[in-house]
Amino acid sequence: MYRIVSTLLLTLQLTSLAGQSLFEDAGNRLSNNNFQLSGYVRGVGYMGQDNGNNLADMKSAYGESALSLNIQGDSFGTGFAEMRFRKGYEFGDRINEIHLREAFVEFHFGKFDLKAGNQIIAWGRADGWNPTNIITPQNPTVRSPEPDDMYIGNFMVNASYHITAELSFKGIWIPVYKPSVLPIKLSSYPDNISFLQGNWPESKVKNGSYAFKLDLSMADAGGSISYFNGCQILPGIDLGNYEFSTEGIEVEFLPRAYREQRLGFDFSTTFGSYGLRAEAAWQIPFGEYESEAYIPNPDIEYVIGLEKDIGKFNIIVQYIGVVVLNYKETETPIDPEGMILHSLENYNRLISMQNDRFSHMIFIRPSLFMLHNNLHAELFSIYNFTTKEIMVSSKISYDLSDTAAICAGYNYYYGKENTLYDMIDSIMNGLFIEMRVSF
Repeated sequence: MYRIVSTLLLTLQLTSLAGQSLFEDAGNRLSNNNFQLSGYVRGVGYMGQDNGNNLADMKSAYGESALSLNIQGDSFGTGFAEMRFRKGYEFGDRINEIHLREAFVEFHFGKFDLKAGNQIIAWGRADGWNPTNIITPQNPTVRSPEPDDMYIGNFMVNASYHITAELSFKGIWIPVYKPSVLPIKLSSYPDNISFLQGNWPESKVKNGSYAFKLDLSMADAGGSISYFNGCQILPGIDLGNYEFSTEGIEVEFLPRAYREQRLGFDFSTTFGSYGLRAEAAWQIPFGEYESEAYIPNPDIEYVIGLEKDIGKFNIIVQYIGVVVLNYKETETPIDPEGMILHSLENYNRLISMQNDRFSHMIFIRPSLFMLHNNLHAELFSIYNFTTKEIMVSSKISYDLSDTAAICAGYNYYYGKENTLYDMIDSIMNGLFIEMRVSF
């Protein structure tokens, strides 16, 4: 859900959760020569303001444990799996979840690598906003200090051929569609509006998605060109059944997947203490996008960013733009049925960032390491010049030891009426704290 996640949280600074060596002298790992076992236990709480009064409201509170297994195997094969267990309270509901986040094996045949299983794959080189990163679905409603926790593993076959040490050709096949989570539960809707289960493509080979990339990675520069053909991970909202009565109107909305092509390009290099990254994508949807509200118009997204290191201080600044092709202004109808379709089209334009022909945003992320790198403070912020929306997410973390850490922060969203941030600010705004012990 490349767009909605970037629009909601805009903190897609990927954090790797890699396996670590075990049975070390410190006794905080468990391993032998063939596998590595690691994980964590944490408690997380989010607190905000109750909409009905000025009292504090516990938005989310849960305990979670994760267990990761990294099998080294031999020179021909490796394996990785991660299981998570979570129990607590979130968005007014009790939660008790067990899920396998990733589980895959990888074989190596000389210059050819083949990986299959439940995977999380990120494409693109830009930080924070990645127009080409549409392989792995995401869940923007996840309440976690770690942006990487939004990613949802899906079954994929991932192959790479290393033409040279720097140049490789990659291909991905996704046989079964898995959508990103729409932020429906983050907003309140009138009682006469309901959402049906999603309409997803059948699990047939012809409905699978595939992507290719030619990637160049050198010591001081890199770049790639990519092509995607498949179902967009962020579904649209279609109109289901509706019925007029003397008491009003009952409307059902239906999340529906649509297919698209996407041509992508990314580039990165360094000069001195500066880093430069750029990325762009041209989205071409299949289907009658001019008549179907759930299918967005073709568009071009692009981002260019600079990164600067000054001692222990780092700052990333990005300019983000979206150009909607074949853009047309919506017209307000006067008949009741037309009003339903009009509202549906506006909602789809909102979540796909196509309310305006041109959108311009700036993303800034400063961070600072202190106290021998044990204390880390960072700030994620974005301002949308087009819609006047603002998002600021601050976090400060402190490593009490090699295995114990604590972090706290504050999330703030602001948007004018009928904007996305206006819909979610009462739920997403607030303080959070996390206590974690890793092994």
